[in-house]
Amino acid sequence: MPQLLVTVKQARWRKPSPAFVQQGDVPSDCLGDLKTTGHCLSVWVIEDDKSNLERVVTALAANRPNIDVIDYLLFDEIVISQGGFKVRQTAGDTPDPVANAKWHRDLVDLTGRTLVELASAIHQNSPPATRCLPKKVKQLVKESVERNEVDPKKLKAGVASELKLDPSLSMRIKRLLRDIQDSSATSWRRFRQG
Repeated sequence: MPQLLVTVKQARWRKPSPAFVQQGDVPSDCLGDLKTTGHCLSVWVIEDDKSNLERVVTALAANRPNIDVIDYLLFDEIVISQGGFKVRQTAGDTPDPVANAKWHRDLVDLTGRTLVELASAIHQNSPPATRCLPKKVKQLVKESVERNEVDPKKLKAGVASELKLDPSLSMRIKRLLRDIQDSSATSWRRFRQG
């Protein structure tokens, strides 16, 4: 059975729960990881054999401002069907177009109550959160760029710089950031001068 992946902060999902959290409930800090936009929660489908797990994690890591730790939870798709949650296939927003098209989903029409129910179901039915350390993240993203899975032009400046990919790309990004900063300073001076 396929699983779904959601990025989290590992410390929020530690088990067992604090003593004050009653059976069937969820620690409130867990809700901080289930950020919705337009009443939707972004999740990723992981194949039965987990053959796409590393690629999805890499796509998510490549979408961050810097190379950093990435924590995630895997939970069975049955949590969604049993809970009556609605799922819609939508395009993801990472530098990996294949991952975006094939494995991204949104849980839709979420309310405050259904979000708490979802968090509780995930907390009760998932193994502990998994952590991928920065050294491994850097290796995964770099190899993914080399295999043309991740578009280096869509990497944020911090990631591109840390990977030392293409010096010309890194220099162009730095130059663009410097130009933006210079332009902003010039515009502000003109505004103040009237």
